[in-house]
Amino acid sequence: MLKKTYFGFIAILGKTNSGKSTLFNKILSKKISIISHKINTTQKNILGVITDNNYQTVYIDTPGLYFFNKKKNKYKINYQNEISLYNINIILFVLDGIKWNLFDEIILNKIKLFNIPVIFLINKIDKINKKSLIFNYIKYLKKKINFLSIIPISSKNGTNINYLYKIILKNLLKSSHYFPSYYFTSESPRSIINETIRENVIKNLNKEIPYNIKIEINNFDYNKNINMYFIESIIIVKNVNQKKILIGKNGSKIKKISMNSRNIIEKIFNKKIFLKILIKINLINKK
Repeated sequence: MLKKTYFGFIAILGKTNSGKSTLFNKILSKKISIISHKINTTQKNILGVITDNNYQTVYIDTPGLYFFNKKKNKYKINYQNEISLYNINIILFVLDGIKWNLFDEIILNKIKLFNIPVIFLINKIDKINKKSLIFNYIKYLKKKINFLSIIPISSKNGTNINYLYKIILKNLLKSSHYFPSYYFTSESPRSIINETIRENVIKNLNKEIPYNIKIEINNFDYNKNINMYFIESIIIVKNVNQKKILIGKNGSKIKKISMNSRNIIEKIFNKKIFLKILIKINLINKK
């Protein structure tokens, strides 16, 4: 007798810096999606997969439903990401504490068009000292839209994440699984490595280096005898000044970026990593 299986695509939506990527990584228990306080650091939809016996959930960490149009000096809906909502079964609408604003309203109005079950997540409750404010905010949200649940969480500390996961499983549809059970992300290993290095560049250099820097994997080999990956990555910068900033005094910056990246990559792949990072200037743009 075939066992019943359940499946669902779960979209994580919310305004910039609401904690979408932190939530994504906490649910997956793997650091797949880049996390940073910089705006728009998640640049594409990233899939994370959990297969839990009969249940399979696929989480989509999105860059956001709006972007800033410099030419018109205003925010516009990102319709490319909107298209991805058509196959979604549940939406996790991540809210930045109890601060509802215009961007939340814009996202909610888009969500309403798709008639998809919504779970409101009041994030960053660890930063709210007066808990009665959370209850008042829940009353406010109840008037906004029909919903599956409203859950106060801390994606950083993991508060109520297990409860959220149980709610999601209860609302999955009977369906065959989309991915093999061993999948944990649709991202390639090279993509995960690129994102990890890019995140550490952003964290360590603040505004000194643009966060849309280009990173390439020049070499990616696995040695079975010693159970180790050998990775050579290239960070491509625009000019000599950026290269000097990235290297730092006596190589201090690039050493720290390399060490932090290696530690994270080792945890993700559960393998020893030898990571070499090179820095090159984009000669094409200099012409």
